Amino acid sequence: MSAIIQDLYERLYTVCPSLIKTRDFEDIDVTTNRMIFYGLVLVNGYQFLIAPWLIAINTWFALTLLPTLLFASTTGVMVHEAIHGLLHPNPLTNRRMGQVMAVFMGISYDLQRFDHLRHHRISRTQQDCDEVYIAERSSRRKVLGYYYRKLFGAYWHDFALTVIVCFLPVRYIYSVMSCIYGVTIDPGDHSALSITIRNRKLSALRCEGACIFLLLTCSVYLYWGNLWVLIVLYLARAFILTVLDSFAHYQTPLNDSVFARNVKVSFFVERVCLMNFNYHGAHHIFPTVPWNKIPQYMENFQPHFCLITHGSLYRSLKSKYKPPRAFRVWPTGWLPGGRSEGKNC
Repeated sequence: MSAIIQDLYERLYTVCPSLIKTRDFEDIDVTTNRMIFYGLVLVNGYQFLIAPWLIAINTWFALTLLPTLLFASTTGVMVHEAIHGLLHPNPLTNRRMGQVMAVFMGISYDLQRFDHLRHHRISRTQQDCDEVYIAERSSRRKVLGYYYRKLFGAYWHDFALTVIVCFLPVRYIYSVMSCIYGVTIDPGDHSALSITIRNRKLSALRCEGACIFLLLTCSVYLYWGNLWVLIVLYLARAFILTVLDSFAHYQTPLNDSVFARNVKVSFFVERVCLMNFNYHGAHHIFPTVPWNKIPQYMENFQPHFCLITHGSLYRSLKSKYKPPRAFRVWPTGWLPGGRSEGKNC
């Protein structure tokens, strides 16, 4: 970790450590969260169940689906807020809201929950940093695998697990998903799948998978005469979620699980589409602060947050889609911009 970032963290923790460590449920704006939740239920319901009726009357109604794609990321952010217990003070209500949003996303809530909470612990370490791989020289296979995951695999692997594979006997789930993920998954490892099963959430995963399957089956039936519209819609939603996944972490310091970028976007995208998720650096420092309070918490520590604000969304995505880099051993440090630090890098 560079000295300038270390100084920022020391200032934050020294000024008011309680802000870092505590969750205040009074900070949760329940009314706004409910309005957003019901709004997203309507938007997703329109995409899957209402739009096909209109498109059957006139194909030009397919164009009305374009603006609804802006809220694909919002649905994902709502799941993220639920994962941190920040949608509703009541844990059961919070979980149910997260599960409904996860069904519209097409991936199990618990699968995302365990994977994301693990991400907060191991981000930018060797277990959670696929833009760096250990090899003597550059590997074309590794590079192609990286771009496959960043463009397609990150979503579709978990979608297949949630909708199809989870209904198999447990011993077959591990073997099938090992083939799909391309790495060995076993009951004792720290993968999101293994943690989900060990925590006895497989039944919940299967329930959500059944709901997703039912939703898509109904949607296929309604779209049948214009099935291409549904296929394009779902591919576009999956692509948006895959591209925006972890966009604020690439080309940032290694071995520093707290660090992430704050990314500049337009006010509409920030507040409506991303629900302040672009302030991802602030979120990693204040993971128990609701989305609506993040800007306020940042203001308390200005001008220090300028140190982790790195340009536009385009810049972050450009960093994400740079080719992965081969290192002989795991690096001891990483400077913003992708420059190596240390003789062993």
